[in-house]
Amino acid sequence: MVARLFRQTWLWFAYWRLYPLWHLLRQAVPEIELPPEPGMRWNIRYRLHRRVIEIRDAQLVLRPYSPSVFAKLAAAMAQESGLGSDRAAAVVEAAVIVSSLRSRARGSVCRQNGVSEGQVGAVPGNDIRAEAARLILVSRAIHRSRIVRQVAGRPPGWITLLGQTADRGQSGGAAAY
Repeated sequence: MVARLFRQTWLWFAYWRLYPLWHLLRQAVPEIELPPEPGMRWNIRYRLHRRVIEIRDAQLVLRPYSPSVFAKLAAAMAQESGLGSDRAAAVVEAAVIVSSLRSRARGSVCRQNGVSEGQVGAVPGNDIRAEAARLILVSRAIHRSRIVRQVAGRPPGWITLLGQTADRGQSGGAAAY
């Protein structure tokens, strides 16, 4: 009984901790929101699963707007700052999300240079708790990470990294860190 209550509490906690990320993505990509299922209002496992799916759907919609240079730079900065592997992966994914949202708002599609599945991806299998925990780290990184602000806040054409520019349509210039 206590273990079940603890699981239910964690699921509600995760559901509400994902709200800022889900809300940000839903504002940019409103078509991700699925219609409500009758009788599922209090089924927290279903609601959390649905929220995770909607977040992942938004990431798929945003993939064509994800220049890989942002993921590479965020990964390098995360490694340089000594973040653990889970937090570093969350920072990279957060930087990709924020830069994709900005690219989409500008109308800059980067199809040939999009972020690959290997650079940003979900937890293998169908472990809703692990996926929710990972996305909570991503949500926290979007709102708190200095690296995400530095990487995703760069203007188009800001730097050449590994022979690629953030926006191939503009000339790159070195940016001061």
